[in-house]
Amino acid sequence: MLTTKRGKKGKTQVEANVKYGINTRIIPLYDTMESPERFIELTWEGIKNKYQYAGGRDEAAAAAMASKLLWDMTILKKAIKILEYTKDIICGVREMS
Repeated sequence: MLTTKRGKKGKTQVEANVKYGINTRIIPLYDTMESPERFIELTWEGIKNKYQYAGGRDEAAAAAMASKLLWDMTILKKAIKILEYTKDIICGVREMS
């Protein structure tokens, strides 16, 4: 409903500014990982390939380096989660269940 305090007699006139847009995805939606295990497999393979092809190591040495690095990262991430959880408990952010 349109109302006006300054209405005029005669032919009705309506002015409008109309804007429209279209929303589309320019970048395609990529597939997501089906499981954490698959993510770890692909991460290990990427690390191994880096040491093998960019680092000049043979496949066995590259695989050993990838396993060690991935294991070290996993342990580090677990330790960080424990520290964050402990900090939250101490600060009273999380409730004990």
